[in-house]
Amino acid sequence: MLGTLQDLAKSLGARVVGDGATPIARIAAVDEATPDALTFAVEEKYLAAALAGKAGAVLVDASIPFDAAGAGKPLLVVENARLALARLLETLRAPRPRGPFRHATAVVEEGAVLADDAYLGANAYVGRARASAAAASWTSALTSARIPRSAKTRGCSRGRRSCKLQRRRSRGAARGCVIGSEGFDGPS
Repeated sequence: MLGTLQDLAKSLGARVVGDGATPIARIAAVDEATPDALTFAVEEKYLAAALAGKAGAVLVDASIPFDAAGAGKPLLVVENARLALARLLETLRAPRPRGPFRHATAVVEEGAVLADDAYLGANAYVGRARASAAAASWTSALTSARIPRSAKTRGCSRGRRSCKLQRRRSRGAARGCVIGSEGFDGPS
């Protein structure tokens, strides 16, 4: 459970219109909402659907005109609904895995250089590091990896046999990147 509507209001600096004791277990889109969910209306054109839906409460932008008495369900009113929604969703995100960790299915080629705090998830493959002064200065000196088709990646093409996990004009993967079944998560 995420807490009551009043708990969420306190964490967001929002105001509650209606029952602040309404329990909220999740955040959902209007068409996927259940009575324990908070849905959202970031623009006026979405408010009617949000109020008519099954959600227990609605996150609404303060700039949207609404009839508090006729809402029919509690409202969580914020100055910027998109920002508030992003903040709420961020609290639901699982913490990023941190190393040192090497999954039993991870393969590291001989000669590969890994930082002491590297996290290698399931089915990760790390090739040999390229020797250079710039690469030596990176704490995460991974320079190539094979990404399984099931992995989520950014900046790489799925299914490529070899994928460089590095920024342009840099050597090595970005510090704090996560390689494995969860894919490349980018720099922290």
